[in-house]
Amino acid sequence: MFAGTLDRRITWQTAVITRAAEGNEIKTWSTSFETWACRADLRGAEMIQAGESVDERTVKLQLYYRAGLVPTDRFIFEGLTYRIHSINEIGRREGLEVIGRTRADGLPVSG
Repeated sequence: MFAGTLDRRITWQTAVITRAAEGNEIKTWSTSFETWACRADLRGAEMIQAGESVDERTVKLQLYYRAGLVPTDRFIFEGLTYRIHSINEIGRREGLEVIGRTRADGLPVSG
């Protein structure tokens, strides 16, 4: 992984769970950090859900290693919010390969 290939800016977010006075959980998102990444599109899929055409995208990012990232986090890239599918270490803590999924309409990806 070379610094010159890290040409895309991403924002990494972590879920914050709080409890309302009634006792129910409220989930909000807190920005953990912003960093540079290298992007590779894996696939796009168009499907029909509930009678509507849905454009779903999967992207692979590579970024420098950072401890503590978990699949329950999410990242924002080019104005779209991606759900984490997997996080894999590259080398010996040299970097991370992150696979994320999103929908072009901004709604959450199922599954």
